[in-house]
Amino acid sequence: MPTGWYKANTDRWEKGFAALLKFKKREGHCRVPIFHNKGNYKLGWWVSTQRRHKKELSAKRKARLNKIGFVWNATNSARWGKIPIPKTPV
Repeated sequence: MPTGWYKANTDRWEKGFAALLKFKKREGHCRVPIFHNKGNYKLGWWVSTQRRHKKELSAKRKARLNKIGFVWNATNSARWGKIPIPKTPV
């Protein structure tokens, strides 16, 4: 059973993943704005961190993110129309 730093890191990752699943269910995609918060949880920062550390993520975590449609390069996906860009109020 994991202990110490590894367990804390795993718990934090699982919390972020669960928040991302809720976001996807509500919004229909995984393109979370960087400053998106859910209560006190900074989901946008968590998503951005996964993108920045893609090379360091375990194959299992990458597979889980890929399975739910995680967008590894949000800028390019939005630019090419693969993901709807939310309308901003005028």
